[in-house]
Amino acid sequence: MASGANVATWAEPRREGFLTACEERDLPVPRIAAVELPPAGTAADAAAILREWRTGEDPVTAVGAYNDAVAALVLAAARELGLVVPRDLAVIGVDDEAYATLLDPPLSTIRVPMDERADELFDTAMRLTGDEVAPLEPDPLSLFVIPRGTA
Repeated sequence: MASGANVATWAEPRREGFLTACEERDLPVPRIAAVELPPAGTAADAAAILREWRTGEDPVTAVGAYNDAVAALVLAAARELGLVVPRDLAVIGVDDEAYATLLDPPLSTIRVPMDERADELFDTAMRLTGDEVAPLEPDPLSLFVIPRGTA
């Protein structure tokens, strides 16, 4: 999970949603750690966490990162530890940033259609201020997995 003031609004809901999804599917509680986003967060920070997660009888073999920037830190940390992605460790980010294809290997990611989310946020803000808007239609969040070289 990413940490820092600039992501606090989004990090906790993502974490809670992830934990809820795991619980609903009877999956084990995942390991979660917080790292600062670059440039404050470094590959060495991520490597310390990854080293701990890879030690013991149940080493982590995949990381779902908070976003593509954190996934890039995980890729750098894996390289620092001599791990080969995706053979030794699968990594997936979120947001499908333009630089994701430039990483080595190219980052697998999840694309969130932000234009749809922006419309929903606008409608919610209008409702909160008492302005009239059309009723919100139930619409499950559309996410798209973009498979590349890391997972």
